Amino acid sequence: MKNIKDIPNFMKELNKLENKDKNWFLHVGAESSPGNYIDDGSLEISGKQISQERKQLSKIRKMLGINTRAYRTESQRDAVRLLVTYYRNFGLNNRQISPLTSLSESALRHNYPSLREGELLHPTYVLKLRNRYGRIIE
Repeated sequence: MKNIKDIPNFMKELNKLENKDKNWFLHVGAESSPGNYIDDGSLEISGKQISQERKQLSKIRKMLGINTRAYRTESQRDAVRLLVTYYRNFGLNNRQISPLTSLSESALRHNYPSLREGELLHPTYVLKLRNRYGRIIE
């Protein structure tokens, strides 16, 4: 999350949503997590308007830096930790690694520390090499 004062045009975008529909928060529908709607929204307004309000809301959330939480398996966590260790060996810190991995500094610090000397990866972790077209090299 970012500080609202540091985001240019945040209030302009929020007011745009508010001016379109005073009850936008009721009309967009219920969410299980940001961007994952579990219903079709309100029946009082058109689906087109609901879609526009959801797009505007996602734009505002993007400005704030709100992302959906990504749940990873143990082997996926090990892959991130291996990547963090790789970057750490080049002298990068969490602040520099964060944009490269699309994870927050806090998540890197608490959930994905670099591998310690002699630490083993999860047995289900498989390293797959890919070429520049994304195909797995065997």
